[in-house]
Amino acid sequence: MQLKPIIFNIFMKPFEQKALHERRSNLISKVNGNVLELGAGTGINFNYYRNEKISKLTIMDLEFNNIIKNHSFNKSMNINYVEGNAENIPFPDNTFDSVVSTLIYCSIDNPELALSEVFRVLKPGGRMYFIEHVLPKKGHYRKLLNRLNGVWKMIGKCNVNRETLKLIQKTNFKVVDFERFGKACFIFIKGIGIKE
Repeated sequence: MQLKPIIFNIFMKPFEQKALHERRSNLISKVNGNVLELGAGTGINFNYYRNEKISKLTIMDLEFNNIIKNHSFNKSMNINYVEGNAENIPFPDNTFDSVVSTLIYCSIDNPELALSEVFRVLKPGGRMYFIEHVLPKKGHYRKLLNRLNGVWKMIGKCNVNRETLKLIQKTNFKVVDFERFGKACFIFIKGIGIKE
């Protein structure tokens, strides 16, 4: 049994219950077609996919843990697992109708490159469905998280001071159904990026 996914689930449980569950359900239930999910982690998004809307599902992660391999969702849908890095997605241009990425851009070394790869593998009109935590707008929280980032990164390889929305927009995605939510230091964004 791997400890890291279990610790992550325990840490995230209050956020999932209070802020993320309904938003994940709303967002992921819209996903359709040929789908790529990046960084599936513990497989939490699996609970929200609508099987009848998905023609093919590819899950890409750096490595796959036992939680993913034994998830009940695997029994109801044929899933293609690919080990790989979001900064170098091993698929041709214009392959996917949808890309799902939730809470991953904080831990990717080069999120700009990863987003450009997502843009590349999406078909024209394709959609990237995202939920990410971001740097708060309020000055004192921004300063605090910028100071804590170095230490926090050593604990979990997570950057708490990313401004992911700016990176998504810089990659030429048109952002729709956007929401910023959370309190104090814990600010999240949710939305859909369209490749026009």
